[in-house]
Amino acid sequence: MIITLAEAKLYLDIATDSTGYDAFITTLLSVVSNDIVTLCNQEIESTQDTIEVSGNGTALLLIPKFPLISVDSLKERTTINTDYDDITAIASTLYRTIEDKLVKYIYYEYGYSKGYSNYQLVYTHGYATIPEDIKLVAKEILALYFKDSDVRGGTKGGHLGLSSITESSQGIAITTTFKNMWSEWEKRLDKYRRESV
Repeated sequence: MIITLAEAKLYLDIATDSTGYDAFITTLLSVVSNDIVTLCNQEIESTQDTIEVSGNGTALLLIPKFPLISVDSLKERTTINTDYDDITAIASTLYRTIEDKLVKYIYYEYGYSKGYSNYQLVYTHGYATIPEDIKLVAKEILALYFKDSDVRGGTKGGHLGLSSITESSQGIAITTTFKNMWSEWEKRLDKYRRESV
């Protein structure tokens, strides 16, 4: 999760020893994490992936997800249709990561042999420590969902899907307009957004 249950309860002003909403908040935290991933077009939490990649005959191999934390292993399958148990590990001293604008590559000094799924890459990407501005947006999305759910039994509920409410009191009309926060959140997370390659 991008934010913990304790962080969520603190932001929602719910006592830490109160457990009545814990299951509901935990469900919302999963939804919020998915929303952040969608807004950023990439994983945020530190994740290790094992993928098969095809050699392209050059010395560069594109890393599909970032930010890159580490390349844990790089292996080459030298014979077609062999299991990856029979592949050759490439010494970490023979490759390194390089950055070109917004993308990262693994540079292998001997070059990647052309082939189909002939390399296995194990790497860790995401953020080991989630940036505070991402956490703040996650907390704000959580608060929106929590308040809109009317889980606390309020009489008017939240404002999900509403752009304004007009009420009349003693002949005076009062209109409350709600700001669309999604465009604001997109702007604030833009620096973390991975462009589709």
